[in-house]
Amino acid sequence: MALRGCEAVLIVSALYGLLFPWEWIQDYDLTMKDRDPGNQVVHRLWRDAGLGGALNAWCQRQQIECVIDLLSPDYRKALGGFATLNAEVLTFTYPGRGIGALQDRGDDLRRLLEAKSAGPSRTMRAEDLTTR
Repeated sequence: MALRGCEAVLIVSALYGLLFPWEWIQDYDLTMKDRDPGNQVVHRLWRDAGLGGALNAWCQRQQIECVIDLLSPDYRKALGGFATLNAEVLTFTYPGRGIGALQDRGDDLRRLLEAKSAGPSRTMRAEDLTTR
C-alpha cells in the first residue's frame, strides 16, 4: 500500500479536544485515562460530548478521505473508535512498546510530514513507518 504525504495534522487533546499543531495552549497535566471530579474517565466525557462527530464533520468539510491514526487506545476511545467517521482509517498500533510508543508515533508523524514536503511525487510505503 502506498501512502501519500499528510494533508493535515490534528491533535487530540485531553483538555482541549481537537487542535491544530499551531494553536496555543496552556501547560496542563491531563490524559484521557484520568478522571474528572465526578469520577468520570476523561475519554468518556469527550466521547459523550461528540468528539468523534466533530472530527467527522471537519473531515467532511475538508473532503478528507483517509485518516492515519497514530493515537493510543484511550485517545481513540475519546473519538468513539472512529465509529462516526466517513473516511478510511489506517490505524497504527505499537504493542508492547509502553512509553516508547510515544517516540514511535512522533517518528512516524515526522516521516509522513517529510514525505509531504518532498512533493507530490513522493509516496510512502506503510513499511516505511515504524512497525513493531
